[in-house]
This record gives sequence, C-alpha cells and structure tokens, in this order.
Amino acid sequence: MEIKKKLTRIFFLIFLVINSQISFAQNIIQIPNDINMNISWKSLKRYYFYLDQLKKSFISDPIPKEFKKNFNAKVFYESKNNETKILPAKTRITGDILDHIDTDRNLSSFKIELEKGNINNITKFRLLTDKKSHNDEIFWSILIRELGFPSSSRGMVNSKINGMQSKKYFFEESYSKEFIERIGLRNSPVVEMDDREKFYIKSQSKECYSFTLSGYKANLECINKFKNKIKKINIYKIENKSFIQNPLTAQISYKAIIEKNKLNIFDEIIDGYYDNLKESADLFKNLDELKTKILKNKNFINYKTFSEIHKIYGSHALNDYNIKFIFDPMFNELIPVNWDSNIRLSNKCSNLNKNFNQKFQNNELNKKFQKINYQYTQITNSKKITKEMECLISLYLSDDYFKYQRKIDLINNFNKKDKKILDKLLIYKTKKKFPIVEIKENFKEGKICYSEINCNNIGFEIVKNVLGGDYTIIDDQGKSIFPYLYLGTKTNKNEILDIVNKDLRKKLNIYINENTTKFLNFNNIKNVKKIDVILENPKTSRLVIHNSNLKDMKINVTSKYNEIFNNELINQIRHDEALLTGCLTIINSHLGNLEINFNYSNCEDAINFIRTNGNIKNLKVQNSQFDAIDADSSNIIFENIEVENALNDCLDFSFGNYLVQNLKVTNCGDKGLSVGEKSSVNISNFDSIKTNLSFVSKDSSILHLNKFSSDFDKNFICGKAYKKKQEFDGAEIILNKKINCKVSLDKFSKLTTTF
Repeated sequence: MEIKKKLTRIFFLIFLVINSQISFAQNIIQIPNDINMNISWKSLKRYYFYLDQLKKSFISDPIPKEFKKNFNAKVFYESKNNETKILPAKTRITGDILDHIDTDRNLSSFKIELEKGNINNITKFRLLTDKKSHNDEIFWSILIRELGFPSSSRGMVNSKINGMQSKKYFFEESYSKEFIERIGLRNSPVVEMDDREKFYIKSQSKECYSFTLSGYKANLECINKFKNKIKKINIYKIENKSFIQNPLTAQISYKAIIEKNKLNIFDEIIDGYYDNLKESADLFKNLDELKTKILKNKNFINYKTFSEIHKIYGSHALNDYNIKFIFDPMFNELIPVNWDSNIRLSNKCSNLNKNFNQKFQNNELNKKFQKINYQYTQITNSKKITKEMECLISLYLSDDYFKYQRKIDLINNFNKKDKKILDKLLIYKTKKKFPIVEIKENFKEGKICYSEINCNNIGFEIVKNVLGGDYTIIDDQGKSIFPYLYLGTKTNKNEILDIVNKDLRKKLNIYINENTTKFLNFNNIKNVKKIDVILENPKTSRLVIHNSNLKDMKINVTSKYNEIFNNELINQIRHDEALLTGCLTIINSHLGNLEINFNYSNCEDAINFIRTNGNIKNLKVQNSQFDAIDADSSNIIFENIEVENALNDCLDFSFGNYLVQNLKVTNCGDKGLSVGEKSSVNISNFDSIKTNLSFVSKDSSILHLNKFSSDFDKNFICGKAYKKKQEFDGAEIILNKKINCKVSLDKFSKLTTTF
C-alpha cells in the first residue's frame, strides 16, 4: 500500500509538470549550439551552380523549383553526452525568394531531412540565413506556445557548411509527422496556400521595372496590376503531401482544404461580402442569422484570436500565403500554428501600457513569466527578457481571451440550412474558373476540365498531386497553369449528438448504427451513473466521448453480433475519415473512479484514450480483433486492468504517463503490454498468460515492473526493449524483482535491476 501511495505521488508530480488541459503538449526541445553540415562532393558543384544562377536573378524572382532539388549530405552535432554524431541527410535550398541567399558568403538557407537518427527527437528542420531578429522570433514562439497554439522548436546555431567559416543560422523545426504526434494529435494534414501561382505572377512583374542611370525605376501602376492578380488567388494545398497515401487520407486532406476555404467565407460573410445575395434567393435570407453562429464557431474564434495576438507584431504571419493550419479531422478543427511571423520587437506595447508591471503581482501570471524567462534564457544562451517582452507577457497571458480555446464543445454549430448556404458559397468560389479539377466521391479518381465541355479523366496519382499542390499544366506557349480545385465534392460526415448540461436519467442507453460515429459531451453531469452502448457493427459503429468529466460512472459497450476474427479486416485501413481508430474513444476528458467493460471489437482499438487525465477503477476488455486498449498523450492511473483475447496488443501506451496497480492479460496475439513514444509506465502487479510477448519498452520510454509473473519458461524471451522509430532513442526496462524469463535488448536500450 505504501509503494502505491509513493508511486501515485511521483506520478502526479510528473503529471502536473508535463500536461495542461488548455493547450497542446509542447515541451521545449534544447537545440545544440553547433550543427555542421557537409554537402557531398558530387553534389557541391551543382549546389554552387544553383547559387550562381540565383545571384543573377531579378530581386522579385522566386527561387525556382528546379533549384530546390535534394543533395546528399552529412550532419554533424554534439549530443547531450558529448558524443559527436554524424547523420546522413538530404538537403536542399529553401525559401520563397532571394532573401534566403547570402551573396556575401555564397550560401543559402537549407531544408534538411535526416535519413537516420535525430537531433533531440527532431528529424526535419530548416537552417535559415535571412536577417530577421531571431531572438525576437524565439521569444514569440515561446509566448505563442504558452497561449496554447502549436509552435515548433527554434533556436540560433553556429554552422559550418563544408568546413567554411562558422556562420549563425536560425534553426526552425518543420511541421512534420513527428511534431504533430508529439503535441498529441494523430498525423494529420497541414493546410496552407498553394503559392506557386502567386510567385509565378510575381516573377512576371519584372516587366514593371526599367533600368536607368540611377538604378531601377518602378512603374507603380504596373506593380499594382500584378498585386491585384495575386489578391484573387485562393488555392490551397496540403503541405505534408506524404500524408496522402490512399483515397481515405485524400478525403481527409480535401476536408482540410474545404475547412480553410470555409474560414475565408466566414470572414467574407461577417464583412458583408455576400449581403447582395439576400434578395436573390430565399436560401440567403438567413445570412444575418448565420453571422451570429459564425461568431461562436470554434475554428473562427481561434483564428480570430490568433489574428488578434499578431496585431501588434507578426502581421506577416497572417498573410494568406504564410499562415498554416494543422487539421484535426476528429472535430473538423483547423489549428493555427506559429510560422514565419517575422517578429521585430520595438516598444509599441510598453509605450501603450505604462503600468504593465503591476499585473505581475498576480501569482499565476508571475509563474508564467518565470517559466517563459527560463525557457528564453536557456534557448538563447542567457539573453535577458526585454522590457517589451515583459509587456507582451503581461498583455496576453493575463487575459483568457488570447488563449487557444480547446474546450469549446463543437466545431459544427450549423443546421442543415446553414450548411446548404456554405456549400453553395464553396461551389461559387470556383464557378466558371478553368482549368479545374473535380474529385469523385470515392477519392480514387476525378476529372480535369479546361472548359464546361472539355474534360479529361484523371487517376489517383494526379488527385494526390492536386491536393499536395504539385500538379502543373504547361500550355502551348510554355506558360505554367495551376488548376483550381472544385469545392463541391461530397464527403462522409459524422453524426454529432451533443449532451451538455441536460437533465438525464441515471442510466443512458445508446444504440449506434453501422457506418455511424456519435459524439457525446458530458459536461458536469451528475445524474448519469451508467451508460449501456450497443454497436450495430463492431467495425464501423463508433462512439466518441469528448471534453467531458466522467466521474463515478460505469460504461458497458458490446456489439450486436459477436464476430472477433475476420480475415477481410486484416489488410484494411484501420482508421476512418476522422482518423478514429477506437470503437470507443475518450478524448480531452477527465476521469474519476470510472469503470469500463467492452466485449467484441473489430476496430483497430477497442478503447482509445486521447489527451485524457484522471483515474480508472476497473477496465475490462474481451475479444478484440486488433488492439484492446490504446492510450495516447494521456496521464492516467488504473487500479485494475483485465484483457482477454486480443489478436494484436492487449495494452498499448504512448506519449504519456501511466500507472497500473493490477494488470492481467490473457491470449494476446502480439504484446501483452507495449510502451512507446517517450512514455513513462509503472506496473505494480503484472500477470501475463498465453501471450506471444509479455512486455515491450521502445522509443525513449521507461517501463517500471515491480512484480511480474507469466507462464514463460526461463529460457524464453518474455520482454524486449528497443528503438523502432527514427525520431526516438532506445528504451529502458526497470525490474524491481527477479522474473522467470529473459529480456532482450538492442544496442540503444538498457535493463536496470533494483534487486
């Protein structure tokens, strides 16, 4: 009992330090002071040829795509253990325009992707040579992160490129799969403007300049003509095109682009851009009512909050061709991320707010200041927070208005008529614009139309390239044409059943039809003590409980028909169009003394906990086609877990902290317990029976086993520790008592015994 209390105290100390319910899980990653790179000698000649050509370019010319081809390289840095690491990489010139070319040193900005290994869990990043105020950028990224918006790691580094004199570069982590998963999301699309046409038009604007004896002279009328052309461009793409692997992920990517276009329409409706339509059709008479709902829409609120934060500084980040969003398809949520803010602090805040220091008398605000100050001095090597930075901390962190609103219940607060208006306006966006690509509802194919009667069929590869902003048409004159995307393709939509502050009976019965996902929100409801859920289909009927306080409650889930093993499911995609893998998903919630029983699941996970905290008294899962229990980015204490008959893993923990008092697993087809992605797990009593492999710790995780028993012979391997994913290191297993079987380790991992 004393051990349990001690472990609980340790666990909650970790829990309080690591996680926050109002923001994404974002820990500061320390960037090495020195990162050097050698471009291979075979590639170096081609690199310098590109630089020479770019130096001859006109000042407004974009960096052409043909000069952004990859080179083989080696990256050198010193690890935390003072070991010199040499990692193979691909690198290329990066940046939109020529401010990323250092003509004096004959160097460029670089985009780097490590092929093996990682730099403190980062595998994709940029080294920027431009002349921005990088310490201000570093401060801004910390501030944005503290306000709850995602912001990748940044820092100043010294770099030698092929042994040349060391130069200061700005290190900027990319918004890659690794980053997205690290902040507690599934790997998801990142949507941004497809700026190819913008820069193509900009390159043509050189005709607006004439050379005179005193230098270049600009024709302002000509320049404005090109600027007006650029303003009319509203094509968007998925930056991380590698996400688009199949028709299902293509559909998710298309939804991301639709939501970004909707965000533009919201702005236009609020500004009265469509008011003239009120008299033209009955459908648009409700525009004023729709305006009121838009002001309460989560995507709109968070976008406007993000915009408001960047008003004093950082308006550069709000340009349509700079702003990026991570799309979370579970809630059709667009999450603005910190990118290319171009921050240059002066004294605007401190001049307007002379008495800002008085706010720091508030204990909570003072703690936040100390936290930001510590992080800033760590990253910048002891640079001090300035008076202007103090003012910005005081201004933004003292007011909840500026924080990312995670707990707003639903994204979709529109009725059928509202949705019909939005669908019409989406189609209106690309009406009579050619060439245009229309994707079919199966997202496997489509057509490209050059006019209303001139269309050609296209396959999945072109669909993928169109969504990824990588499809160009060359006309007879050799001119590049970038097609529009038709915004009227129908997609699957989840049914949302919202239960918020309603007077309910003590028992709630829920029946979920096949091919249906229901979203439930229990917010401070005390009446409901028991929920019985019947899934019509153990694969396609799903329940999501979100943003809820589940206390002293019992949840029973079972399927209408009981079929555990289905060969047809083995090779199918194991998530749906919302990236849901669980038949029961509990997300962004707090748990207290909860009991769950689940029987028969053909989903990837019978139960999936995501970004959830608290404690569970009893959890029992039987008969799962794949994983039984999966917990991601959560901090949970389990008193008792029992799993029987899972054809894959019985229990899978990742990106979090978990404590289990009693764990019993029987008939696990793969692993009884899998611990991964930088998790910390402590098991007091673990009983494993008829399991392929009892426990695994991988990818920078730590597994503590206090007492373990199994039916393994002493000559058999019952546990393993290893590195699986590139962005992580090895793992550790800590045994407090001797076990009756063997543990296998790879060269990156270790076993610690305390007996």
